[in-house]
Amino acid sequence: RLSSATVSDSSSPKILTLTCTGTKKVLGGGADLNINNQKEALTKSYPSSDNQWTVEAVETTNDNFNWQLSAYAICANVE
Repeated sequence: RLSSATVSDSSSPKILTLTCTGTKKVLGGGADLNINNQKEALTKSYPSSDNQWTVEAVETTNDNFNWQLSAYAICANVE
């Protein structure tokens, strides 16, 4: 399992792409938002290639509150 997170700030959009190591393929993934004011939305969470998972989130209302996007990907050797 891979995981990563953006910095916690007010920038938008936030995008993360996780890449499986070696010859492993991505089996699935997901995302989580760490928000303070509930004005952010997860807009994309998908396999962007055989070995990558990409997530994106945006602010639905422009403000100065900090927020963070986290992502995870499940990778495995597939025959």
